[in-house]
Amino acid sequence: MKKVSIIIPCYNCEKTLKRCLNSVFSQTYKNIEVIAVNDGSKDNSLALLKAFQLKHKNLYIFDKLNEGVSATRNFGLSKATGDYIQFMDSDDNFTKKTVISTLCNIMDKNKVDVVIFNFKHKCFETYLNSGIYNLQCEEDFFKVYCDFFVCSMPWNKMFKREVIKTKFDITMNFAEDEIFCLANLKNAKRIYYTSKVFYNYYCAPTSKKGNASLINKLYEDKNFSNNEKTIWYGSIKNMSKRYEIFNKEYSEIKSKMEFIRLFDFYFFDFAFMNNLNVSRENQKHHLENMLNNKMFWVMLKFFEKYGLKMKKDKNYKDLVESFVDLGAKAYSDIKHIKKLKLYKVLFTLFGVLFFDKEEKSKTYNILVECLDEYDRQLTSEAIFCKDLILSQGV
Repeated sequence: MKKVSIIIPCYNCEKTLKRCLNSVFSQTYKNIEVIAVNDGSKDNSLALLKAFQLKHKNLYIFDKLNEGVSATRNFGLSKATGDYIQFMDSDDNFTKKTVISTLCNIMDKNKVDVVIFNFKHKCFETYLNSGIYNLQCEEDFFKVYCDFFVCSMPWNKMFKREVIKTKFDITMNFAEDEIFCLANLKNAKRIYYTSKVFYNYYCAPTSKKGNASLINKLYEDKNFSNNEKTIWYGSIKNMSKRYEIFNKEYSEIKSKMEFIRLFDFYFFDFAFMNNLNVSRENQKHHLENMLNNKMFWVMLKFFEKYGLKMKKDKNYKDLVESFVDLGAKAYSDIKHIKKLKLYKVLFTLFGVLFFDKEEKSKTYNILVECLDEYDRQLTSEAIFCKDLILSQGV
């Protein structure tokens, strides 16, 4: 029976830590060690950990000065002795008691290096079809890499220990987990993806005391766009870090990777802004700022090889109004229609509104087909429709 190390960084998490630990110690798989690293918490997190340790001898507590989540995860890795590594955040929990046993069984039965699983999140879901992906096959690799939700997070994966050769970058305070996964997936030959939901991801609200979510904090400032405090701007600032990994690990295909995911970060901004009820005016201002950013147009140039070009001589202000308003309706619809995928719908909506349909490109036609699929799945309560989108895109 393989040993599993579950690494949990802890910082001011007394309100959620009990829920997290209960989900860990209720697992049916018993050959686990729990590495809890207290990162200089100022609340009762450490005391709560010690109380759990009295009942669970496989809980190993390490207390250190506050250094941030990356240094804390690295510290946990240095103490882990398991064959498999599972990261976990202190405010999250597993959905079932059999999660670890299921993941270990998948690893062993299919002889894979990483298992990636779906998670519950207010705004997003992962989309890959269940099955084995050979990362030495370029087609399979790009299926994984292009899906942000699959590639980025460390906590929706169980790793073979030997896959992790690059540590978390302690100089980063945003999207450090994306860089970590990008570097280490290069060391994996085969991964297994399951669409089953095994993890609950929790975003602590900023209105409550405690360790509020970094994502939620980004939009507290009403001037967040001018201050470049959003997910999209954060991703742009990390470009040099990505290129370090591209040049070191992916030199042969880096030209195909450069801008694939950077464009996507705006849709995460949009979803979180709607979830946090950011005003329409602030949302429109953010998109207008992006359209005036040189890097945004560099990214769009990348998509021309796939037949997608921005409309010329068009009043983008009108399109911004349409996207923000229609996107908000789509966000509302999808709350009631769980099988619809928010990212896919937002990308499709943006593409039909902003890209030049006169090109008659295959990619553009695929976007329109996506709208047809969307229409077929709508309920009678939904107000979003293909005709409305296309009329706004003229």
